[in-house]
Amino acid sequence: MLVGQAFGGGLEIAGEEGARCLTERGKGGLRVLILCDSMGLNGFADEMDASFRACPGVERVHTIAACGTNPRTWMKIAPYAGAKTQCGFLRIDSTGEPEGVKVVRDVYGVPAGNTPNGYKVPKIEDLVAEIQPDILIMQNGNNFFDLFEGTQADPEKSCSQIRSYMAPMRQWLVANAPSVKRYYWVSPPQAGSVSTEVQEAVYETIREEVEPGGMMIDSRKITSYPYQAQSEDKMHFWGDEAFDWGRNTFRLVARDLGRRGLEAQERVAEVRKAVLVEEEEGELVVKVKLEKMTPVPSPESFAPYGDLLVAGVYRVLKVKSGKYDEKKIVILHPAYIDHQRQELKKPRWFQTFEYRVRELDDKSLWAPVRRADEDAPFELLPYMLVTDEERHPNFGGVAGAE
Repeated sequence: MLVGQAFGGGLEIAGEEGARCLTERGKGGLRVLILCDSMGLNGFADEMDASFRACPGVERVHTIAACGTNPRTWMKIAPYAGAKTQCGFLRIDSTGEPEGVKVVRDVYGVPAGNTPNGYKVPKIEDLVAEIQPDILIMQNGNNFFDLFEGTQADPEKSCSQIRSYMAPMRQWLVANAPSVKRYYWVSPPQAGSVSTEVQEAVYETIREEVEPGGMMIDSRKITSYPYQAQSEDKMHFWGDEAFDWGRNTFRLVARDLGRRGLEAQERVAEVRKAVLVEEEEGELVVKVKLEKMTPVPSPESFAPYGDLLVAGVYRVLKVKSGKYDEKKIVILHPAYIDHQRQELKKPRWFQTFEYRVRELDDKSLWAPVRRADEDAPFELLPYMLVTDEERHPNFGGVAGAE
């Protein structure tokens, strides 16, 4: 979801097609941050950057494209804190000097025969703090197609995995990005590598995480497969069609900015209130007694990951707050956080505990973390202590160790 403060004056759009430039009437100009995956390396990112940079109302533009990324790769969150891209990198930065631009470009075949070096993926926590962008644009999602591959692929499970990749970014922006006033997500363009049903599932799942705080740009409506110049994977393309995709995406963003301007203070308060309500929903206060705890495995069994949850099966003695009808409850506890073993005290047989817990859903930062839960009844939904939610390395924007 989106947070930010009112930006004085609003925006205008100039140009025959509704959109070549933005003009800001307040003090100073807009700052734009654009983040892309490999799909942006072949013309999309360059065109988006150039389109914003040509507008008199824009002060600074920072564009980064990194091959092989997903939303979590751009965050200081295990196991991606030190993530590198090995298959292509582009960064275009405003230097602060008049017409000053710094460019780093390392992609396959430019110049002829070039093979990219490795680059550490910049983190949104650092980028937002340094740039203070008014507008954030994310082009990402093609790598989610891989979740639907294989004979055992389960569409429902795949969509759940997408939500687990998306949720940390949404949660972090809500709590830690006050400068961001408009947030756009550019969905995957048309592709021939997966079915239209998979493309629709990926789009809708991303949209659920982005809206209502942000705006989705449906790239399928402004691209057309097959492309004149495309790779064997039936996804990547370059040439005029890639630049057209960037140009038309910019037009959609510009039209939205011209129509609605930047977020007003009342909207910010509304979003923050909705987030707090959302966090409180699903909480229980229960009096319980431990029946069985899954043994903590050795770190080698889940390497190279640094986080692990283990399941405790508890008998419910009393529900003191909330609604819970089962006689047992499964509560997951962090056994390892950022490769560090956590102390799990083994209670005596007569001990009881009063816990405030929250259902572990797809929006939790812990949702994608590996679990040792073979002793937990499969029919019971897992819960976590509210206090343990706050121990996640990226809770509140605090990064895990690299």
